[in-house]
Amino acid sequence: MLKKLTPLFLFVLFVAAACGTTNSTDNSLTDTTNNSSPSTGSKEEKKRELELTNPDSTLQANVQLEEDSFIFIVENTDENELDILFSSSQEFDYIVFDENGKKIKQHSDGMMYTQAIVETTLSSGESLTYTVSADEVKADLPQGTYKVQFLFAGADLPVQASTSFEVN
Repeated sequence: MLKKLTPLFLFVLFVAAACGTTNSTDNSLTDTTNNSSPSTGSKEEKKRELELTNPDSTLQANVQLEEDSFIFIVENTDENELDILFSSSQEFDYIVFDENGKKIKQHSDGMMYTQAIVETTLSSGESLTYTVSADEVKADLPQGTYKVQFLFAGADLPVQASTSFEVN
């Protein structure tokens, strides 16, 4: 009986060992860019930062501090309507940097978003507006000068806008 099970055991052992090894030489995830914008850490975030510098974007973004809110506006500057695809319920994010360019906090850290494809259409000249309380952005920050960078999460049309602010 043992002689009959030995080949089967060796086969299972071989398959299990093969599943855990790879000889892939795919370097597509290797970050070889020299991006001078503040680094947020992971390779995925650095890739997103690179994508955000796309000069051919048909969207334009700006952020303003009005009264007690940051207002992030993303406008379709193309003459045609745009279909915007979101891979989750997250439509934007923001990152706060100190005066040295060090990331202090990010809105999406610790957040969970519904994993669903969401599509919206923006006509020419139409915009999406996102309002965030200045108290939320400034929460837990010591006195100083900061930069807040808003990132649009549209899957294939990434844009960003930033502004400086002070905490007194």
